[in-house]
Amino acid sequence: MSIIKSNKKIVIIDKNRDSYNYLEEDPDFGKVEIIITDHQKEATGIIEDSSIDAYAFFVNPELDGIGSATIVKQILLKRPTVPVFYITSLSQSAGCDQVTYNDKMPICGHIAKPFVIKDLLNKIKDQITFFNSQKALELAKLNKDKVDTEIEEKDPNFVKIRLEQFLSGSASIFDIYVKIRKDKYIKILQAGDVFDGERLDYYAEKGATYLYIRKDMQEEYVRYCDHITQAITKSAKVEVDKKVGFLLNQAELTLEMGRKLGVTNDTIAHAHKNIKNTAYFINNKIQKDEVMKNLLYGMKDFEHSSAVVTFSAMLADVMGISGERLYRIL
Repeated sequence: MSIIKSNKKIVIIDKNRDSYNYLEEDPDFGKVEIIITDHQKEATGIIEDSSIDAYAFFVNPELDGIGSATIVKQILLKRPTVPVFYITSLSQSAGCDQVTYNDKMPICGHIAKPFVIKDLLNKIKDQITFFNSQKALELAKLNKDKVDTEIEEKDPNFVKIRLEQFLSGSASIFDIYVKIRKDKYIKILQAGDVFDGERLDYYAEKGATYLYIRKDMQEEYVRYCDHITQAITKSAKVEVDKKVGFLLNQAELTLEMGRKLGVTNDTIAHAHKNIKNTAYFINNKIQKDEVMKNLLYGMKDFEHSSAVVTFSAMLADVMGISGERLYRIL
């Protein structure tokens, strides 16, 4: 496993800070940044500091004088989208899939102590966006198609991506094709070569609206786009409409991947409808509404506000309070 290139951190809150000194000798030390604290004030500061982006919080429920319930409640309130795990002993964890304590907190699970860094990474693996460019290039080398040579190949063996939405660095990590006609393609760029914008302009002038990659590279391309999109959406220098464009592109790619894995056409059609509704909302509503526009500029505030509305609606439903007007107010 390579280093996870991310500003996100793992936060451990435990009364015995020194008991984690051994992690510095762990072979995976440095692959992800870990913050360890044993003070309530410091833990609260970390939770409330919006500049600290966390993969997850790992909390020892037996915090002498610190109050684990208070800490977990603060996390759930301030960081509603960040998972919380309890740190338990091996004896507590034996044969149990989920830990429940008297405070009945909605905990995602537990991790037995002592643990190694790889155990922590396994808990957050679904959140890690990791793209191995070397692996993608090695896979691309298996392709023997020559550049500028017409290739006869069945259409289902290729994945199309809108030319203006195609993501690439200064050098392409993927073999890139354009379609001439049914089942006929030309490879215009070899993986590893410089991504030439002028050449793309040439094909655009010729009427090309899509670029194509081979279907066996689809999963790698989706992973690559996810990696790039996360970085773009966190950048303060990129305009909101551009961020939304990248996100919508990523959603389209994910849907195509879902189709490959057997997701039904009805489900995909429903998702497409929601994507179009989102695009309409962004283009026609938010751009004209300064409040919403400013809210989206602060993505963390938007995420928190969305979570608060969701939880409020759920609570209202449980309490028997419902109605369209209520939801609009929320």
